[in-house]
Amino acid sequence: MPEKKPPLPGPRPLPDEKYRPISRRRRLLIFGLAIATAITVVLTLLYPPGGIQRPPPGAAPDRARCSAGQTSDCVGGKADVIVPPAAAAASVAASVAASVAASAPVPR
Repeated sequence: MPEKKPPLPGPRPLPDEKYRPISRRRRLLIFGLAIATAITVVLTLLYPPGGIQRPPPGAAPDRARCSAGQTSDCVGGKADVIVPPAAAAASVAASVAASVAASAPVPR
């Protein structure tokens, strides 16, 4: 006669308990609550409650197009750019390269 195994520890379902699927009404309730929660979270992130109410920024002042001979303070005008002279930049790079080459050990 085969020996019976001892029952596993933990709660066991009663013999009259059966799996009952969730009813359609309960599924709709869960779905509706999930959608309402998602909408609430998104709206709370977009419009935080008690946040500082700032007025919308005003439109930028219109600037007229450049008239004949005008080169600044108008739409399409010349912009000033500050750049070091090209000769100075090249001489600095050459002096840095020379100092690096002088300090490098000579291979034998």
